[in-house]
Amino acid sequence: MERDEGSVAPWRLFDGSIALTISMLLAVLLRVWEGAASWPVVGTLHRITQWEEGVIIVATLLLFPTALMLYGGFKMFFAAKEAVERQAMKRGQKVERERIRKVLAERGVPLTPEQVQALDSEGDNR
Repeated sequence: MERDEGSVAPWRLFDGSIALTISMLLAVLLRVWEGAASWPVVGTLHRITQWEEGVIIVATLLLFPTALMLYGGFKMFFAAKEAVERQAMKRGQKVERERIRKVLAERGVPLTPEQVQALDSEGDNR
């Protein structure tokens, strides 16, 4: 599958801004969540958010893990989307092959062995 290189940069900008926004939101939530103080790692981050510039520090610390989670989530989403599209294409091809068989049979057109093999094959036409 070919990629349109012109559309990659705007998508990465959007992806990065989402990661930044989510990491900042998590840092702000950690600041106000009092129950976080008793958790091992989360409690440390909660205490850091109480510093003067703590929310910015924690948002920066959370930026890379947030970006990784988003990247993995987007990869899973698009892989699932591609799998569904591939299945739909296979189903559509099967329906179309059956329609061709039916039309040819109604018109009394005999199929050659090559045509039968082509209609029976389920190979990718990529």
